[in-house]
Amino acid sequence: MAGARGRDGPVTVRSADPRPEPAIPVERLESLPAKADRAEVRREIETGDVVEFAQGGIARGERAVAVADAERTEMLGWRGPGPRVVRLSAETVGTHERFRDFGRADWLRVQRLVDEGAVVEQGARHRVVWIRDKGEPWAAVIKSTRRGEIYMLSYRRATERQVRKWQKRGSGGP
Repeated sequence: MAGARGRDGPVTVRSADPRPEPAIPVERLESLPAKADRAEVRREIETGDVVEFAQGGIARGERAVAVADAERTEMLGWRGPGPRVVRLSAETVGTHERFRDFGRADWLRVQRLVDEGAVVEQGARHRVVWIRDKGEPWAAVIKSTRRGEIYMLSYRRATERQVRKWQKRGSGGP
């Protein structure tokens, strides 16, 4: 994996045997105050851990990509206590080749998407969350589980056609 490149330049792999777990386990993040959660998630992204994970450099586990406060957690379909960490699983990474092209800036955008994005229901536990960043629409599909976990199932640039569809469904827009 050495020499991997994201859109923001080279990604540094810290060892020949990449660690299977993040520096801070996802479960521990949920026990921290929301402000500390956000700082830790941002640090994991900025140090390249999430980028390396999304590029397939770490083959198992999951990573935190954002933190949803209590109000947003409910909008994302979880009715329990918040805040909750938004997770990205190795299984999802394995099925989305586009993740390999995303750099740090792309992964840092996920927090803004979770904080500010318009939310469109896609069923009992699935939501599409979308924003405009520098004029371009970006979207993520989020799933909440009965156990209280929130997973990002998809993350991509959206089309204007998709945005119009979501707006018609009543999401308005960010």
